[in-house]
Amino acid sequence: MALKPRSSLEDFHGVENISHNLGDDEENMQPGRQTPISQRRPLQQRFNFNCMALSPTKCRKQSHGLAEESPLKLAKDEVWISPAKLPEMRSGTFSLWLEVFRRLGARDIVSKAAPVCRQWRDVAQDRELWALARQHLRLVDCHVMLDKVVERRSKGRIFKCRALGSGDIVMLRMVDLELTNAGRDDGMPTSFLREAALLSELRHPNVIRHYGAEILDKRGVVCSEFVYENWTSWFKRLEVKFPCQRMEDIKGNFSQMLRGLNYLHHQGLMHRNLKPDNIFIDELGTVKVGDFTTTRMLDIPFQAYTPEDPKERDRSGREMRRLWYRSPELIIREEIYGPKVDTWSVGCLFVEAATGRPLFQSDSEIDHLFRIFRLVGTPTLANWPGVVAAKNFSPKFPMYQGFSFAQVARAESLKPQSFEDQQRLWLQAQPDREEMLHQLIQIARVVGVDGMFLLDRLITAAPLSRAGVEETLRMPFFAPSFGSEQGSLGSFGQGAQGRLQRNVQSFHPMTELWLGGRPVRLEEQREQRPQPKNLENPEAKSYATPPTPATTLANIGSAQSQYPPMAIPSSLITSEMVWNILNVMLEQERSPSSVFATWSLPPGFDANARAVQVDFIIGLASSMNLRASTAHLACAVFDKYLSLQEKPVMPEQIKVVAATCLKVSDIFGEQSKEYYKQENSVEYTEAAVGKSITPSQMLSCEKEILPKLGFKLHHPTIRWFLQCYIAYARLSMFDAVGKTASFIADLMLLDFELLLYTPSLKAQCAVLMAAFLVQQEATLHQPHQPLDKAMKSLPNEDQSDKCKSIGPLQGYLSCLAYWDKNIRDAVCRANVAVDASMCLQAVVRMLLDKRREWKSLQLNAVEIKHAQLARALAYPDRFPVFKLLRYILSDHQRSLVPE
Repeated sequence: MALKPRSSLEDFHGVENISHNLGDDEENMQPGRQTPISQRRPLQQRFNFNCMALSPTKCRKQSHGLAEESPLKLAKDEVWISPAKLPEMRSGTFSLWLEVFRRLGARDIVSKAAPVCRQWRDVAQDRELWALARQHLRLVDCHVMLDKVVERRSKGRIFKCRALGSGDIVMLRMVDLELTNAGRDDGMPTSFLREAALLSELRHPNVIRHYGAEILDKRGVVCSEFVYENWTSWFKRLEVKFPCQRMEDIKGNFSQMLRGLNYLHHQGLMHRNLKPDNIFIDELGTVKVGDFTTTRMLDIPFQAYTPEDPKERDRSGREMRRLWYRSPELIIREEIYGPKVDTWSVGCLFVEAATGRPLFQSDSEIDHLFRIFRLVGTPTLANWPGVVAAKNFSPKFPMYQGFSFAQVARAESLKPQSFEDQQRLWLQAQPDREEMLHQLIQIARVVGVDGMFLLDRLITAAPLSRAGVEETLRMPFFAPSFGSEQGSLGSFGQGAQGRLQRNVQSFHPMTELWLGGRPVRLEEQREQRPQPKNLENPEAKSYATPPTPATTLANIGSAQSQYPPMAIPSSLITSEMVWNILNVMLEQERSPSSVFATWSLPPGFDANARAVQVDFIIGLASSMNLRASTAHLACAVFDKYLSLQEKPVMPEQIKVVAATCLKVSDIFGEQSKEYYKQENSVEYTEAAVGKSITPSQMLSCEKEILPKLGFKLHHPTIRWFLQCYIAYARLSMFDAVGKTASFIADLMLLDFELLLYTPSLKAQCAVLMAAFLVQQEATLHQPHQPLDKAMKSLPNEDQSDKCKSIGPLQGYLSCLAYWDKNIRDAVCRANVAVDASMCLQAVVRMLLDKRREWKSLQLNAVEIKHAQLARALAYPDRFPVFKLLRYILSDHQRSLVPE
């Protein structure tokens, strides 16, 4: 039987059928074959990037026509022969042909060599061959195009393909860089760059897998796992099921989705675009979260993140449906928000899955916001303190009192005893909320009391009161079902609630408390320092799991946490998530492939030349008002690029590389403005005055740098760890210690010697040295008040520390008392005394000697950026390194340090 690829797009112009016209058919016959060479088909259908795009109407008609056809079904004369099933093929001849084919291009393998004979075709299909060939071939050359799925301006063209060799079905997304930016190529857009950079680091069964990315001239290509069904079609299948079957299906799929989402949050990522089209189910029933074009990294503590960009045009129907699942803090443009924006979307998806109808079927942002207010109430200063500071919130908004979901659950499931609740609800719905209340009652009939309890914790306007993913997984809805034993609700209290009885099925204890109007808290209530094993074995992460039937609210609340005390408000993120994100970054910096493990300089490029370029990056970032984290990331990308260079770097090119690294870091980390026409390359060339950099040079350099780096831009930096440690120490980046530590961290970027040490250790040294210098300055100027005003807000349990002696050289730091008592042993457990001592001494040399050397070389970008602090900073006669060192060592390492 003939081996051939199968095409579902008959009119696709990218198919190449190369005809070998060698004469008559009899002359072209080969032994063992009955098909002339001139009639044999090539192995692969290749991509032609200049092909005519199908119209949306044709795409819809075509997809409807192919809907009933199985994606894995082959034609009658098609068969895939695996060499593993034919051991006799693994002969010396086969190995010889494998070595020869490995040196050919993809076009030669699939169009010329494969049609010759059966043995050559088997070699051309071999998994090992294509595993070797992928190292030097483009992504599009390693795949057979099967179908064109969709085409959009922002997403580009999406193709369903088969990987040559393995036969895996994958998805190739091709983005036209000119089309996405209103006709002008400005490099990689934020959505493509974040998806390619972040998805490559994710490994979880409930998250779409990533296979690589590349740049082809003015097109970006990203390859990921192809899943055959999304939740939109699953919702339609749910409509024909019986209610009990529907809820069981919902329970299983939502628990899988929440586990994938929980993994993303613990990796420090927010999805921000959960909707039915972006959640998938594979042929084995595994739920997978996909489409990471709007994903954002979490900073600790939280920074101002990208809001929903205003558009200079009307929203399309697709964008309108995306609006249905967006949380209120995104609509009112609150700058600082956390991963709970995703759990709001989970609540909206839960209602749509259960009822077949979207919860908020709005047609504009203001309509969406008012629908939310009519259901859960208009937020006030009492339940959402920061709402009045949001950009799009107005005190003129109509004031609504939200419906009580517990009251709706009682009114629907405890008939006829709940007559009073029904009366109150219908009175509250007057005059314009009857439809909303009717929808709530319909939801309660489908999801039951446990489902309404779940919905009450997810659909809450104030993110302070909204449940996180871990709490959602512990909700009674996902717990094993209780039996049909009799139970009562006598614990509701006095009055009408006290008379309610339930004789059919008992409630979960937590549901019973909620139904009776009592407060229920599932999040952590007691915290202590983590066990040593968490840092020694970072892979052994602890994630929340649903409670057992015997679990009650009491023993959940009393469970002791294994994580350091909360560094930022627990209303936005849990201490477990903060700790896991920190460990993820620590794992990345210790990875053998990280920039910090492979640093080196190309031939003819010394430490001073590197310092000149780093100074240029810092100065350019300051002139463009970029965040310090962007400059630190740009320096990490620049160092990674230098470590990959085996040949000398041309002097006229190195400035372009440095500016391009900053541009790429800006697009990756700063706020996105993709709905506008971008001219970042022009802005950078204008900002780099006198450096002879052109936009075309930057674009060309960007398309060289990103593939060389493997699109890996999510690097841990000194700045990221510095912000995290400052928060854990209960200090601020805006007080004296925070500002001084920021200045020292920026100076560290210039020091080539400090590349030997990890960013986390350097960040700890920066905090330690800043605390020492600030305290010395305060002691010298105010002997009776050793701490400045910013340091006087210590916790109550540390007030006694203010009375201790803090002489200039005694090495005691009052502002780090909380760090020393509660954080140090956990965070610094991986530090080794020798390395920490050498790093701290290198920081001292940098401050005393190298800083003067850089000034003499006119490397003043850091000094100008921190001009006021740099002029006022004074150093003592000597630094008590060994006494200070104790603040960045764990208990078992302190004994190795001399007193």
